[in-house]
Amino acid sequence: MPLTYCHRSTFIDVIEPHQQAHVKMRSRSVPAHRAAPACEDLELSSYVSCLGQTVMAAVSKDALAHQDVEACPTASPTSSPNKCTSTSDGSSCAPHMLTSLFNHLPDSEMVPEPPAMRPNPGSMEHPELCRQPCNYFAAGSCAGGSACGYCHMSHEGKPSHLDRRNRDLLRSLSEAERLALLLPVLRCRAESTGLAAEAVEVLALLEHKAVACASPSAASMAAASRAARAATLPQLSKLSAALLKISFSTVLGMALRGATSCENKHEEDLAASLDQLLAGAVDRMRARLSPQEVGA
Repeated sequence: MPLTYCHRSTFIDVIEPHQQAHVKMRSRSVPAHRAAPACEDLELSSYVSCLGQTVMAAVSKDALAHQDVEACPTASPTSSPNKCTSTSDGSSCAPHMLTSLFNHLPDSEMVPEPPAMRPNPGSMEHPELCRQPCNYFAAGSCAGGSACGYCHMSHEGKPSHLDRRNRDLLRSLSEAERLALLLPVLRCRAESTGLAAEAVEVLALLEHKAVACASPSAASMAAASRAARAATLPQLSKLSAALLKISFSTVLGMALRGATSCENKHEEDLAASLDQLLAGAVDRMRARLSPQEVGA
């Protein structure tokens, strides 16, 4: 009687005759060798690798067909206006129709611009004239989206701010002294960031306002004397150095937010007109720096 062999735990074993009745039948199919991929995988890989070449060939064919149709001579008066006479079989009209359809796709079917790349109002004129960074956008959950009023662009490091001592010192200065301190900082910041040409009008109006505020009066002289006693030269130097680290828009806001001390109606009207001119100049500067829309 022939012996029956089987594999058990990587060993060859002999099945006794009395054990054959309890042996379970196994499939005799042999799995494919790992080094030889299946035919289907080869065909799929070949198809995927040829997709790019197929698309480029189709685009080139449509472009050539479009050029042939444009070079087609004018149809004769006896021919029908709906027929193409450039080729013998008229097959070039179909690629031309496909190309025209592709070129006139609606904007909704084009590849949309990523929302993160669209400048929102707070990110305009980044990094010198933008708003402070949006904490919600940094956390990945800004509900404002493209209409958010805070900056969505990346800022290098943490924005600089004045400490409490420098803020108190800046408040203790009169408006003329404050503008005299902030104007050199604004000029230096505008030159270092390439905003000197756009900020000419704003800086000129601020200089005019500083001259108007420097008119001698009892109140201004008293305020100047108090500021002179409170602020020493080293403190002002430290304040100026701290202001140079702040963005142009923040320093400009400090210059525009100051309250003007007026003693009569004429000075009050002059200050109001200067503030209005400054607001318009700032808007024009932002408009010059904002990216222009296509077709505007």
